[in-house]
Amino acid sequence: MSSKSAVFTGILILWMGASTYWYVCKIKEDCKEKTVKETNTPRITSSDTIKVEVNIQKTETDERNELLKEKLSKGIIISKFPYNSAEYTQFSIEFNNFVRDTKTYLQLNAGENIEIIGYTDNKGSLAKNVELSRKRALFIKDKLLNEGINPEQIIIKAEGENNPLGDNKTESGRAKNRRVEIRLSKN
Repeated sequence: MSSKSAVFTGILILWMGASTYWYVCKIKEDCKEKTVKETNTPRITSSDTIKVEVNIQKTETDERNELLKEKLSKGIIISKFPYNSAEYTQFSIEFNNFVRDTKTYLQLNAGENIEIIGYTDNKGSLAKNVELSRKRALFIKDKLLNEGINPEQIIIKAEGENNPLGDNKTESGRAKNRRVEIRLSKN
C-alpha cells in the first residue's frame, strides 16, 4: 500500500470514529454517565420489615349504614292497637320509612337481626295478654315480610302487659300500652 493510501485510510478511520462519537455523544447524548438521583428514601434490604399504612376513607355507604344502625337501635313504637285486637291499620309515613330503612340495613348486614316485641294493656288474663301480644308482633312481622325482609333476621317476643308506657288506669294510658316495638336486636 502506498503511503498516500495509508494516510487516506488513517484519516478515513479517524473521521468515522469522530463522526460516530459526535452522533452518539453530542446528538443522542448517550455518552453521559448515567447517575441515579439520590433521594431521602431509605434503601430496603431483604432483612428489613416493611410497614405499609393504608388510609381507608369511609364511603358514603358506610356512613349511611352507621346512620341506619343508630336509627334502628332507637327503634319505633306502633301504639294504640284497638282493644283486644292484633290488627292495625293506622301506619304512618314514619313507619313505612322505618321499614324501608330496616330492609336496607338488614340486607347490608346479614348477621344482624331485629326484634318485634308485642305488648298489651292490663285488661284480661295474663295468658290471654301474652297470646295477644304475640299475635300483634306476628301481625307486624307479616307486614315486614311483605316488604321483603328476611324472616331469618326477625325475632318475635311477646311481653303481654309488662313494661307499660302509659298508666293502665286511664284509657289513653292503656292505648299507649297496646303496642309493638321494633328495634335492632342486641344479639
